[in-house]
Amino acid sequence: ELDPWIELLTAHADEALTAHDDDTQMRLVPGLLSALVYRVPWHALTEVLAERAERLLHHDSAAGQRLLIGALALHLLWRGHVDRLERIVVRIDALCAQGLAAPATMLRWWSSGTLVKSLLGQTDSARADAEQALRLIDAEPPLSPHRARVELEAMFVALASVDAATARRHMQRAAQALHPDNAFDRATYEHQRGMLALLEGDTATALRLMRAAVTSARDGGFQMREHIALIANALAAAHGDEHVEARQTLEQVFTHPMFATCRWHHWVAGCVAAYAALKRNDEADLLHHLRAALRVARECGFRHGPMLFLCGDMMARLCATALTHDVEPEIARDLVNRNQLEAPAEANDAWPWAVRVRAFGALTVEIGGAPMASSRKESRRLLELLGVLAAYGNTPVHQDQIADALWPDADGDAARNALDNALHRLRKTLGGDDRIVVRQGALALNPQRCWTDVGALERVLAQIGTAKAAQRRSLLLAVQRLAGAPLLPNETLPLIAARRQSLQSRVRQAESLPDR
Repeated sequence: ELDPWIELLTAHADEALTAHDDDTQMRLVPGLLSALVYRVPWHALTEVLAERAERLLHHDSAAGQRLLIGALALHLLWRGHVDRLERIVVRIDALCAQGLAAPATMLRWWSSGTLVKSLLGQTDSARADAEQALRLIDAEPPLSPHRARVELEAMFVALASVDAATARRHMQRAAQALHPDNAFDRATYEHQRGMLALLEGDTATALRLMRAAVTSARDGGFQMREHIALIANALAAAHGDEHVEARQTLEQVFTHPMFATCRWHHWVAGCVAAYAALKRNDEADLLHHLRAALRVARECGFRHGPMLFLCGDMMARLCATALTHDVEPEIARDLVNRNQLEAPAEANDAWPWAVRVRAFGALTVEIGGAPMASSRKESRRLLELLGVLAAYGNTPVHQDQIADALWPDADGDAARNALDNALHRLRKTLGGDDRIVVRQGALALNPQRCWTDVGALERVLAQIGTAKAAQRRSLLLAVQRLAGAPLLPNETLPLIAARRQSLQSRVRQAESLPDR
């Protein structure tokens, strides 16, 4: 229905660009900008109208000026103007706090604010907007036709927070309120059900729903929603190892008219394309798309995107790849830290580890990139516990073994109590409970939070046995670099001495393997 009006606007573009008084423009700009952003965001008039909308936000007029922000916020996000967008969000939040606008106007902003803030990673503020919108729906019966959309927006915040239970609750409420003839809400519903399925690990359901979302978006005529649905379809296909479908869908993504102007989708689609290449073991394509995505992230300030964090360790693996190959390493590290990503199996010492522990030679510990602060309060047993865990790297050591080694003169219960107390204090010293894991009665430094030279050595030793000659030489150099000194040479605990001897034996065995 918008197309004839957009044609009319285009035909009279010169007249549309004529500078009117602010009150007149306040009536014209919101509707025109919304029409272009949702239907043809690449239109030449979009940027001009967006600039006028931004200026009108500071115009002292009726509270209806809040209508501007929805389309303007999306436009700025798509184009990569994050700094401008964040300033405008603060401005509109302040205006809305005055409570002077009509309920429908407030609902429009809270709806837009929920979406934009979720995409920016401002999930607490997004959740607050969604809750205000839901309360308004309850208090204002005339707004009840919007309930499905508002529930879907609340669901989106939950997905951005990786909260499957809350997302499912809002999804069920949205389903009850959804009107079957509302193509936009239907496409959103299918898309977000697919996102929830990805989060819950149901790849087959996710792929089916993402395909349906593409169809619904096309039926509704929303180019932006169609493009998002295509990217999500490609993600679900890649995650499910449907490599042909992923590649074909990505071709549609990259040739879609939305892609030409939407830098946000360069970021999201670039990460999805890199992940698809990672899943099919195509390193050249992986690095190509990863460079493009992280370059856009650097230029525009993008660091989030709910869709990207639903497939387990997808973003962690992409960041690990970027750090290994020196692809925008500062951006990769920032992504890890901002989103608190856990290290994947392939993460190496370039990863921004919460804790780094070196046990070959003197024991050294870094926390957040700085040496661990020493304190007179640290007991010898606490340091010995750290030494045992460091000596074993990421290999679990049974609690009874540790308790017997550190408190040999105490009875069983007293030794375990002493170990529990020391473990509590050591976790606090290292910066969090997740630094040390307990599994089946055994302790270990968490391999997703802590890098250890012993753990790195064990990974290299595991590869040497099956490596080809050229690769083996490189691996042996890594062994020599990691194990250039004896393991905690001044420690006399039998538990550490046995570990020292075992690792020395494995290193000698690796060095004596014949070239192949």
